Amino acid sequence: MLDPEIRIITEVNWVANDALLVKETDRAARVGHVVLFRGSENEGVVVRLLGKNGEEGDDGWIEHVSIEDVSRHMPDTLQGQNVRPLKGASVEGYVDIVPNNGFNHLAFFSPLNSSVPIWLTEGEWEVTNIAGVDGARGLM
Repeated sequence: MLDPEIRIITEVNWVANDALLVKETDRAARVGHVVLFRGSENEGVVVRLLGKNGEEGDDGWIEHVSIEDVSRHMPDTLQGQNVRPLKGASVEGYVDIVPNNGFNHLAFFSPLNSSVPIWLTEGEWEVTNIAGVDGARGLM
């Protein structure tokens, strides 16, 4: 995890009843992590790297994907969030918007501590939001 003096928290989401996912970057948005907190643990575990040595893979800055344009139509509890847990599904995991060959796409991470995405979308176009996930019915 990053030093609190340089850390900016960009997103916080419950991904299970006992699991919290936190995205953090440094102030320059060059280095970042996705940190998983489970149960009553006081320390989180870095499960994904962001930035040049992580998902972005280039010298650019880490861009927080904003879904604010569509979030005004969502319940207040979902506004501004990109990560969507799979509640009611038989498998524990979450969906996130992640860079894939220069374009933002849907990626599924399971189990919760996985750093390897299962790509749900790909191509020369971008996903801009996740309106919701219904794990019980397998719908997004």
